Amino acid sequence: MINFFIWNVKGIGNKESQKMVHQVIKEYNVKLIAIIEPKINFDARFMTRILGYSHVVANTNNKIWLF
Repeated sequence: MINFFIWNVKGIGNKESQKMVHQVIKEYNVKLIAIIEPKINFDARFMTRILGYSHVVANTNNKIWLF
């Protein structure tokens, strides 16, 4: 189990990156993940569903997402 994971994911907007992140979350039972500097618009409902979390928060400029 990994309690906290920080990742500067390139291409979090594409399906391959989303799948890879979701796989790591499931495999290591990640409780809290921070995605840093995403290059896409913040869509909380979509990203929580894709990554398998129920809650997400972002900083004021949407450059850090915490799930």
